[in-house]
Amino acid sequence: MRIIPFLFIILMEVSQAQTSVYHPFPDSNAVWNIHSAGSYCGSFSMDEYYSYTYFGDTTIHGNIYHKLVVPFVVKSDTCQAANPTGYTGGIRQDIASKKVYFIPSSTGIEVLLYEFDLQTGDTISDGLMCSGSGPYAMVVQNKDSVYMNGSYRTAWNLSSLLGGSITLIEGIGSTNGIIGYCPPIDPPIYELTCFIQNGNIIFPDTLTNCNLITHLNELPTRTKISISPNPFQHNANIIGSENAELRLFNNLGKLVKEEKNAKYIHREGLSGGIYFYEIRDRNIITTGKLIIH
Repeated sequence: MRIIPFLFIILMEVSQAQTSVYHPFPDSNAVWNIHSAGSYCGSFSMDEYYSYTYFGDTTIHGNIYHKLVVPFVVKSDTCQAANPTGYTGGIRQDIASKKVYFIPSSTGIEVLLYEFDLQTGDTISDGLMCSGSGPYAMVVQNKDSVYMNGSYRTAWNLSSLLGGSITLIEGIGSTNGIIGYCPPIDPPIYELTCFIQNGNIIFPDTLTNCNLITHLNELPTRTKISISPNPFQHNANIIGSENAELRLFNNLGKLVKEEKNAKYIHREGLSGGIYFYEIRDRNIITTGKLIIH
Protein backbone atom coordinates (compact mmCIF):
# COMPACT_ATOMS: atom_id res chain seq x y z
CA MET A 1 0.00 0.00 0.00
CA ARG A 2 2.99 2.30 0.41
CA ILE A 3 4.51 1.60 -3.01
CA ILE A 4 2.72 4.45 -4.81
CA PRO A 5 3.82 7.22 -2.36
CA PHE A 6 7.37 5.84 -2.46
CA LEU A 7 7.47 5.88 -6.27
CA PHE A 8 5.99 9.37 -6.28
CA ILE A 9 8.77 10.60 -3.99
CA ILE A 10 11.42 8.97 -6.20
CA LEU A 11 9.97 10.55 -9.36
CA MET A 12 9.82 13.98 -7.70
CA GLU A 13 13.46 13.69 -6.63
CA VAL A 14 14.54 12.67 -10.15
CA SER A 15 12.60 15.59 -11.67
CA GLN A 16 14.12 18.08 -9.23
CA ALA A 17 17.60 16.70 -9.92
CA GLN A 18 17.11 17.17 -13.67
CA THR A 19 15.92 20.76 -13.33
CA SER A 20 18.86 21.57 -11.06
CA VAL A 21 21.24 20.96 -13.97
CA TYR A 22 21.99 24.37 -15.47
CA HIS A 23 21.95 24.66 -19.26
CA PRO A 24 24.41 27.41 -20.26
CA PHE A 25 23.66 29.76 -23.12
CA PRO A 26 25.05 28.33 -26.39
CA ASP A 27 28.41 29.66 -27.56
CA SER A 28 28.49 27.92 -30.97
CA ASN A 29 26.45 25.75 -33.37
CA ALA A 30 23.16 27.50 -32.57
CA VAL A 31 20.37 29.00 -34.68
CA TRP A 32 17.43 31.13 -33.52
CA ASN A 33 14.72 31.57 -36.19
CA ILE A 34 12.59 34.69 -35.78
CA HIS A 35 9.32 35.93 -37.25
CA SER A 36 8.37 39.60 -36.96
CA ALA A 37 5.11 41.10 -38.15
CA GLY A 38 2.84 44.07 -37.69
CA SER A 39 2.10 47.60 -38.82
CA TYR A 40 5.56 49.05 -39.22
CA CYS A 41 5.53 51.33 -42.27
CA GLY A 42 2.47 53.48 -41.76
CA SER A 43 -0.47 51.76 -43.42
CA PHE A 44 1.74 48.94 -44.75
CA SER A 45 2.40 45.68 -42.97
CA MET A 46 5.71 44.06 -42.09
CA ASP A 47 6.17 40.30 -42.30
CA GLU A 48 9.74 39.04 -42.07
CA TYR A 49 11.58 35.80 -41.29
CA TYR A 50 15.27 35.61 -40.42
CA SER A 51 17.84 33.72 -38.37
CA TYR A 52 20.40 34.65 -35.75
CA THR A 53 23.52 32.51 -35.60
CA TYR A 54 27.16 32.75 -34.55
CA PHE A 55 30.00 33.56 -36.93
CA GLY A 56 33.34 33.51 -35.16
CA ASP A 57 34.58 35.42 -32.12
CA THR A 58 35.87 38.90 -31.42
CA THR A 59 37.66 40.59 -28.52
CA ILE A 60 36.21 43.85 -27.17
CA HIS A 61 37.60 45.63 -24.10
CA GLY A 62 39.51 42.49 -23.17
CA ASN A 63 36.44 40.21 -23.25
CA ILE A 64 35.81 37.50 -25.83
CA TYR A 65 32.41 37.76 -27.54
CA HIS A 66 30.68 35.39 -29.94
CA LYS A 67 29.64 37.35 -33.02
CA LEU A 68 25.88 37.23 -33.64
CA VAL A 69 24.84 37.67 -37.28
CA VAL A 70 21.70 37.68 -39.45
CA PRO A 71 22.57 35.99 -42.79
CA PHE A 72 19.37 36.83 -44.68
CA VAL A 73 15.92 38.39 -44.21
CA VAL A 74 12.95 36.91 -46.04
CA LYS A 75 10.43 39.67 -46.75
CA SER A 76 6.81 39.24 -47.69
CA ASP A 77 5.87 42.85 -47.07
CA THR A 78 5.85 46.20 -48.82
CA CYS A 79 8.19 48.19 -46.60
CA GLN A 80 11.96 48.01 -46.53
CA ALA A 81 13.52 45.38 -44.29
CA ALA A 82 13.04 46.46 -40.69
CA ASN A 83 15.55 43.86 -39.53
CA PRO A 84 18.94 44.37 -41.22
CA THR A 85 21.34 41.60 -42.18
CA GLY A 86 24.94 41.27 -41.08
CA TYR A 87 26.75 41.61 -37.78
CA THR A 88 24.36 42.48 -34.93
CA GLY A 89 26.66 42.41 -31.92
CA GLY A 90 28.60 40.19 -29.57
CA ILE A 91 27.43 37.80 -26.85
CA ARG A 92 29.33 36.54 -23.83
CA GLN A 93 28.19 34.82 -20.65
CA ASP A 94 29.21 34.40 -17.04
CA ILE A 95 28.18 30.82 -16.28
CA ALA A 96 28.85 31.17 -12.55
CA SER A 97 26.34 34.02 -12.19
CA LYS A 98 24.03 32.64 -14.94
CA LYS A 99 24.13 35.98 -16.77
CA VAL A 100 24.39 36.65 -20.50
CA TYR A 101 25.68 39.95 -21.87
CA PHE A 102 25.27 41.59 -25.26
CA ILE A 103 27.24 44.40 -26.88
CA PRO A 104 25.26 45.87 -29.82
CA SER A 105 27.23 46.78 -32.92
CA SER A 106 25.39 50.11 -33.00
CA THR A 107 26.56 51.33 -29.58
CA GLY A 108 29.54 49.26 -28.48
CA ILE A 109 28.19 49.41 -24.91
CA GLU A 110 27.65 46.13 -23.07
CA VAL A 111 24.23 45.48 -21.56
CA LEU A 112 22.70 42.63 -19.57
CA LEU A 113 20.71 40.44 -21.94
CA TYR A 114 19.56 37.55 -19.75
CA GLU A 115 19.71 36.56 -16.12
CA PHE A 116 18.83 32.89 -15.71
CA ASP A 117 18.65 33.04 -11.92
CA LEU A 118 15.41 34.98 -11.48
CA GLN A 119 12.94 34.35 -8.68
CA THR A 120 9.18 34.87 -8.49
CA GLY A 121 8.47 38.55 -7.89
CA ASP A 122 11.72 39.81 -9.43
CA THR A 123 11.47 42.80 -11.77
CA ILE A 124 13.57 43.17 -14.89
CA SER A 125 14.77 46.76 -14.77
CA ASP A 126 18.10 46.85 -16.58
CA GLY A 127 17.84 44.42 -19.47
CA LEU A 128 18.47 45.24 -23.11
CA MET A 129 14.85 45.60 -24.22
CA CYS A 130 12.80 45.21 -21.05
CA SER A 131 14.09 48.10 -18.98
CA GLY A 132 11.43 50.31 -17.50
CA SER A 133 9.30 50.96 -14.47
CA GLY A 134 5.65 51.20 -13.50
CA PRO A 135 3.29 49.54 -16.01
CA TYR A 136 6.16 48.88 -18.43
CA ALA A 137 8.21 46.79 -15.99
CA MET A 138 8.28 43.02 -16.49
CA VAL A 139 7.71 40.99 -13.32
CA VAL A 140 8.39 37.27 -12.85
CA GLN A 141 4.98 35.70 -12.17
CA ASN A 142 6.18 32.13 -11.67
CA LYS A 143 9.09 29.79 -12.20
CA ASP A 144 8.55 26.45 -13.91
CA SER A 145 10.38 23.66 -15.72
CA VAL A 146 9.86 22.53 -19.30
CA TYR A 147 10.88 19.22 -20.89
CA MET A 148 12.78 19.71 -24.15
CA ASN A 149 14.81 17.27 -26.21
CA GLY A 150 15.30 14.78 -23.38
CA SER A 151 16.00 17.15 -20.50
CA TYR A 152 14.34 19.72 -18.25
CA ARG A 153 15.06 23.43 -18.46
CA THR A 154 13.97 26.18 -16.10
CA ALA A 155 11.43 28.63 -17.51
CA TRP A 156 10.19 31.96 -16.16
CA ASN A 157 6.81 33.46 -17.04
CA LEU A 158 6.84 37.26 -16.96
CA SER A 159 4.15 39.87 -17.50
CA SER A 160 3.56 43.60 -17.19
CA LEU A 161 0.60 45.67 -16.04
CA LEU A 162 -0.05 46.52 -19.69
CA GLY A 163 -0.86 42.88 -20.39
CA GLY A 164 2.24 41.80 -22.26
CA SER A 165 3.67 38.41 -21.34
CA ILE A 166 6.77 36.40 -22.27
CA THR A 167 8.55 33.23 -21.25
CA LEU A 168 12.30 33.05 -20.69
CA ILE A 169 13.84 29.61 -21.17
CA GLU A 170 17.18 28.63 -19.70
CA GLY A 171 19.89 28.23 -22.32
CA ILE A 172 17.64 29.42 -25.17
CA GLY A 173 16.47 32.96 -24.53
CA SER A 174 12.93 34.22 -24.91
CA THR A 175 9.84 33.14 -26.79
CA ASN A 176 9.95 36.65 -28.30
CA GLY A 177 13.43 36.21 -29.77
CA ILE A 178 17.04 36.31 -28.70
CA ILE A 179 17.93 40.02 -28.38
CA GLY A 180 14.50 41.66 -28.32
CA TYR A 181 12.53 39.77 -25.73
CA CYS A 182 10.30 42.51 -24.32
CA PRO A 183 6.62 42.12 -25.30
CA PRO A 184 5.58 44.97 -27.59
CA ILE A 185 3.30 47.77 -26.46
CA ASP A 186 2.27 48.24 -30.11
CA PRO A 187 2.91 46.11 -33.16
CA PRO A 188 5.24 44.91 -34.62
CA ILE A 189 5.59 41.68 -32.68
CA TYR A 190 8.50 39.26 -32.58
CA GLU A 191 8.42 35.51 -31.98
CA LEU A 192 10.95 32.72 -31.73
CA THR A 193 9.70 30.13 -34.21
CA CYS A 194 12.39 27.54 -33.50
CA PHE A 195 15.82 27.02 -31.96
CA ILE A 196 18.54 24.55 -33.01
CA GLN A 197 21.66 23.58 -31.08
CA ASN A 198 24.29 21.18 -32.40
CA GLY A 199 21.93 20.13 -35.18
CA ASN A 200 19.08 19.22 -32.79
CA ILE A 201 15.74 21.05 -32.66
CA ILE A 202 15.32 22.08 -29.04
CA PHE A 203 12.38 24.49 -29.32
CA PRO A 204 9.71 23.57 -30.05
CA ASP A 205 10.48 19.86 -29.93
CA THR A 206 7.36 19.11 -31.99
CA LEU A 207 8.98 20.43 -35.19
CA THR A 208 10.81 18.22 -37.66
CA ASN A 209 12.32 21.01 -39.76
CA CYS A 210 14.13 24.16 -38.63
CA ASN A 211 16.84 25.46 -40.94
CA LEU A 212 19.13 28.47 -41.00
CA ILE A 213 17.39 31.02 -43.24
CA THR A 214 19.79 31.95 -46.02
CA HIS A 215 17.56 32.43 -49.08
CA LEU A 216 13.97 32.92 -50.23
CA ASN A 217 13.05 29.25 -50.51
CA GLU A 218 13.26 28.89 -46.75
CA LEU A 219 10.19 31.05 -46.11
CA PRO A 220 7.99 28.93 -43.81
CA THR A 221 4.70 27.67 -45.22
CA ARG A 222 1.83 29.40 -43.50
CA THR A 223 -1.92 29.56 -43.72
CA LYS A 224 -3.43 32.94 -44.48
CA ILE A 225 -5.43 34.13 -41.48
CA SER A 226 -7.78 37.08 -41.73
CA ILE A 227 -10.71 38.73 -39.98
CA SER A 228 -14.00 39.38 -41.74
CA PRO A 229 -15.83 41.65 -41.82
CA ASN A 230 -13.39 44.41 -40.93
CA PRO A 231 -14.65 46.96 -39.94
CA PHE A 232 -17.53 45.38 -38.00
CA GLN A 233 -20.22 46.39 -35.50
CA HIS A 234 -21.13 43.30 -33.47
CA ASN A 235 -19.16 40.18 -34.46
CA ALA A 236 -16.38 39.17 -36.86
CA ASN A 237 -15.09 35.81 -38.06
CA ILE A 238 -11.49 34.57 -37.76
CA ILE A 239 -10.86 32.93 -41.14
CA GLY A 240 -8.13 30.36 -41.78
CA SER A 241 -7.65 29.08 -38.23
CA GLU A 242 -9.42 26.54 -36.06
CA ASN A 243 -7.52 26.84 -32.77
CA ALA A 244 -6.54 30.48 -32.64
CA GLU A 245 -5.36 32.33 -29.57
CA LEU A 246 -6.66 35.88 -29.88
CA ARG A 247 -5.25 38.98 -28.19
CA LEU A 248 -6.75 42.39 -28.83
CA PHE A 249 -5.05 45.69 -27.92
CA ASN A 250 -6.51 49.21 -27.92
CA ASN A 251 -4.74 52.15 -29.57
CA LEU A 252 -2.80 52.77 -26.34
CA GLY A 253 -1.34 49.28 -26.42
CA LYS A 254 -3.44 47.95 -23.53
CA LEU A 255 -4.64 44.35 -23.73
CA VAL A 256 -8.46 44.50 -23.74
CA LYS A 257 -9.43 40.98 -24.83
CA GLU A 258 -7.79 37.56 -24.75
CA GLU A 259 -9.37 34.28 -25.86
CA LYS A 260 -8.22 30.74 -26.62
CA ASN A 261 -9.74 28.51 -29.32
CA ALA A 262 -11.32 31.63 -30.79
CA LYS A 263 -13.31 31.43 -34.02
CA TYR A 264 -15.09 34.75 -33.65
CA ILE A 265 -14.48 38.20 -32.23
CA HIS A 266 -17.42 39.42 -30.17
CA ARG A 267 -17.67 43.12 -29.44
CA GLU A 268 -18.97 42.58 -25.87
CA GLY A 269 -18.78 46.15 -24.61
CA LEU A 270 -15.76 47.30 -26.59
CA SER A 271 -16.11 50.91 -27.67
CA GLY A 272 -15.83 51.91 -31.30
CA GLY A 273 -12.37 52.70 -32.58
CA ILE A 274 -9.11 51.22 -33.85
CA TYR A 275 -7.64 48.06 -32.30
CA PHE A 276 -4.63 45.87 -33.03
CA TYR A 277 -5.05 42.10 -33.04
CA GLU A 278 -2.60 39.26 -32.55
CA ILE A 279 -3.69 35.76 -33.58
CA ARG A 280 -1.50 32.77 -32.68
CA ASP A 281 -2.11 29.53 -34.54
CA ARG A 282 0.46 26.85 -33.67
CA ASN A 283 3.81 28.51 -34.49
CA ILE A 284 2.36 31.27 -36.68
CA ILE A 285 1.47 34.75 -35.45
CA THR A 286 -0.72 37.06 -37.53
CA THR A 287 -1.17 40.70 -36.59
CA GLY A 288 -3.17 43.55 -38.02
CA LYS A 289 -5.48 46.46 -37.51
CA LEU A 290 -9.15 46.07 -36.59
CA ILE A 291 -11.87 48.73 -36.70
CA ILE A 292 -15.08 48.60 -34.67
CA HIS A 293 -17.88 50.97 -35.68
